[in-house]
Amino acid sequence: MPEQHRLYLDQMFGLDVAQTLQIEGYDILRASETGLARADDHQILQKQFLETALLSHLMSILVTG
Repeated sequence: MPEQHRLYLDQMFGLDVAQTLQIEGYDILRASETGLARADDHQILQKQFLETALLSHLMSILVTG
């Protein structure tokens, strides 16, 4: 099974796009689900970066630990 990554969609993508991607098997998280429905691009990228960095760190601990 290929490695799956979460796609973080900002407010420019509607619910229909997220649902279509989910049907196709993608793991989707929408900005509106994280309280950032009206956030600017910088805030959204910062949150995505922090979550990715944390996830990458936790995965490295689990793999090497």
